[in-house]
Amino acid sequence: MSNQNNDYLLIKPNGLGSNAVTYNDATMSVMEIRLYQPSLHTYDGVHADAEIVITHQGSGKKLAVCIP
Repeated sequence: MSNQNNDYLLIKPNGLGSNAVTYNDATMSVMEIRLYQPSLHTYDGVHADAEIVITHQGSGKKLAVCIP
């Protein structure tokens, strides 16, 4: 379910070299971090007060990590 207001705070890292992570042997960089209020997704049918979405990219892949 999507957030009806789409209110979020956008954080973009300063430089890609300093934010490298390894996921399943793939080196990825954090591209952006968004803080949604209320949450973008629902959990047991209810929106959380807030949700962090961390977007990674690298090794030909993209990955989004969502944390309520």
